[in-house]
Amino acid sequence: MCMTEEMPRNSESQMLSQLVKWIQRNIPELKILFTWADGMVGKVGYVYQASNFIYAGWTEG
Repeated sequence: MCMTEEMPRNSESQMLSQLVKWIQRNIPELKILFTWADGMVGKVGYVYQASNFIYAGWTEG
């Protein structure tokens, strides 16, 4: 996910919320949504954590 700084505040969280709702309505058999934060540029997934995603650790790449 990539959004510009010009987007309104919390746009990322709002988009994730709408995505999860869409998946629940349209693909109810889907049980896991895997996301990836780019730790190589100092990102640790704050948007995902703020959206109640489970932090499952990190990997070297």
